[in-house]
Amino acid sequence: MRGNTSINEIESVNNLLTLSVYFTIADCLDLDAMTLQADDDLRKDLAMTDIQQQTLFESVKDQFEGEQLDFSVIQTVQDVVDQLVTYNEYQRLH
Repeated sequence: MRGNTSINEIESVNNLLTLSVYFTIADCLDLDAMTLQADDDLRKDLAMTDIQQQTLFESVKDQFEGEQLDFSVIQTVQDVVDQLVTYNEYQRLH
């Protein structure tokens, strides 16, 4: 079945997952998802607090099948996307 998945289908799934990550971040930080930029620093640009970080951690765990964010390597919105979407794409393909 994996061999039948087209690149367009994979890109569509990744785009939907990325959008979901943006909305999850926005919800946890009480922001408009449409204003987020990939290079926004969660703490410096978006003023994420420790409580909001924990909320984001729990929300991701609930919404992304138990995935746990590693905040030791996360600074930006793109870092969150990379952990949840890019890594999972690699896992799905291998």
